[in-house]
Amino acid sequence: MEGERGVPNYELQVSFSTPQAIQEMGFVQFEENQVMSFLAPAQSSHQISQPLNTATISNSTNSTALGFSHNDQEGTLDPKAVNDENCASNANDNNSWWRSSALDKSKVKIRRKLREPRFCFQTRSDVDVLDDGYKWRKYGQKVVKNSLHPRSYYRCTHNNCRVKKRVERLSEDCRMVITTYEECATMASKFLHLYGYDFLLGSIASFYVIMVPYTKVEESFNIQAMHDILYHRHHLDNYDHLEFPGVVPRTFIGALLVSMLASPIVLATQLLHLPKIYSLITVRLALGCIILSTLRILRFQVRNKFGHQVEAFFVILTAIQFHLLFYCSRALPNILAMGVVNLAYGHWLKGSFYTALNYLVLATIIFRCDIVLLLCPLGLELLLTKSISCWKALKCCTVTTLLCVGLTMLVDSILWKRFLWPEFEVFWFNSVLNRSSEWGTHSIHWYFTSALPRLLLAAYPLFMLGVLLDRRILPLVLPVLSFVVLYSKLPHKELRFIISSVPIFNLSAAVAASRIYNNRKKSFWKFLNLIMLGLLLISLGCTIITFMASYENYPSGYALKGLHQNGCLANKTNELWVHIDPFSAMNGISLFCENELPWRYSKEEGITLEEFCQRNFTYLINEHSSVDGYKCLFYVNGFSRLRIQPGLPPIFLDKEPRVYIHGNVKNEDLMLKHWPGCS
Repeated sequence: MEGERGVPNYELQVSFSTPQAIQEMGFVQFEENQVMSFLAPAQSSHQISQPLNTATISNSTNSTALGFSHNDQEGTLDPKAVNDENCASNANDNNSWWRSSALDKSKVKIRRKLREPRFCFQTRSDVDVLDDGYKWRKYGQKVVKNSLHPRSYYRCTHNNCRVKKRVERLSEDCRMVITTYEECATMASKFLHLYGYDFLLGSIASFYVIMVPYTKVEESFNIQAMHDILYHRHHLDNYDHLEFPGVVPRTFIGALLVSMLASPIVLATQLLHLPKIYSLITVRLALGCIILSTLRILRFQVRNKFGHQVEAFFVILTAIQFHLLFYCSRALPNILAMGVVNLAYGHWLKGSFYTALNYLVLATIIFRCDIVLLLCPLGLELLLTKSISCWKALKCCTVTTLLCVGLTMLVDSILWKRFLWPEFEVFWFNSVLNRSSEWGTHSIHWYFTSALPRLLLAAYPLFMLGVLLDRRILPLVLPVLSFVVLYSKLPHKELRFIISSVPIFNLSAAVAASRIYNNRKKSFWKFLNLIMLGLLLISLGCTIITFMASYENYPSGYALKGLHQNGCLANKTNELWVHIDPFSAMNGISLFCENELPWRYSKEEGITLEEFCQRNFTYLINEHSSVDGYKCLFYVNGFSRLRIQPGLPPIFLDKEPRVYIHGNVKNEDLMLKHWPGCS
């Protein structure tokens, strides 16, 4: 082929060994003997002669060849040419000419516009737009000469993606659809386009899990339940909750779901005889995947309603906040409920209001009864705005309530070995009896003056600004804000209680951040943009400091790990009994931290310090620095407080001894070993 005015043409030939290479739907599925060859342009600057290095290999008997020709006028494909095994365009090249200067008009410089190759696929299909894994927006249509079917033009809807495609039907055979892709170089980043944000958030959450795998007392029920489901399975008599039931019962449904997801990897760790700490990391990663998957669904609706830029700021704000990603892998009832609440948020933004209410009912009945404080304001707003029908909503929520109550009573009555509805007992204990205040109280404004600033960081002032800048935000923020206000009435307050409100507050903050960024070249908005950048940097610094403090906040887990590494004695036939006091059990030790024989563990409560000398424990892990009949072998520091100091670093983490490991002085092998001591 020849191009005009010295502009080289490019030709791509794709040959396949079998005609089955072109499938009925989607992209071509390459077979074993596929050959792709690119023809280089000729060296002549004015005319194209023979192409260089034509390393084309094709089967002359059974092959389907698709040719691609490069042009710059319209770049359309002739369906007849495709049928003749050559998808070359018929348009002429119309490159522009520029003269170098007014002083030398005789010299002409040719600017050659090199375009990406076009990829053409011929598919037999009843529909025009094939499902290729991307989302497209139609921006034009054109009548094709000698064809009854028009040619349609599409753009990829992803942000900053320049890929286009044209769809038309073959004039000779209307069952054949010709799909031509342009500028496909950007399609190579499909993974980042589809999963880039998830990879970022998942990497941060995984980093937190690996660096701080241990758990606190608030997570103890679900963590121990996951351990028992994975290791004891149907042997209910061995389950930990029957011996240590806790203050109020909790549901097993969340633990069952996470355990089923993590069971293949946990089974592999058992077959490889790996320590159970790897199983703890596995179940926490599985839980994190569940929560981030629900956050992904919410993020898609944020993108559809507010655009790609708001979605990007939503991810940035979430990534630089410590608590949401740190807690998303922790087996708290609040986190399990937050996963369901995220689904409710997503359907709320989508406009599926009844489905959103059903999800909130599910979260209330099964995981956290206090989600009713979010369900009521949201339902009231939907009724006042006439978004839902009162009778239909009542009927829908009643059916969901009955199903959820039946499910939780069926599952939990079997595993608890008594007839119960766990969340009803929690509601009665916390709200009716008001027994939760025995664990401490805070002032009525604590959530707004302490908890939310630490949860949101830079998003805290931005979410208030977002309400003022976009009128769509107020109806979204108002029910969530009411949830926090109503929760403030309860005397006992914890940061994790309101963590389900963070995604909506982040959405409001992302809208404000996007507006500030778009207007950053204006004088006043430039000042706001600088403030916003400063807030983001401060948030990142606060997140790093908080992580460093949290890393030192699980001393018992590190103490037991150190004991396992150094506590094995010469006589390996004897059992090594370790007593774990309540303080240590609440600050990092779980069943996943325990090793197999010869290690044995006891969490017996009510033993006084004087009674330990009469017991035959090999080691003690407790909060006391000295115990009669035992020698302090070593201690583990824990986080104490943050201290501001002059110089670098300006903020210092003070640590102090939190957990002590003692050894029985009657054990001669133990006393012969070298220990760091506690002095």
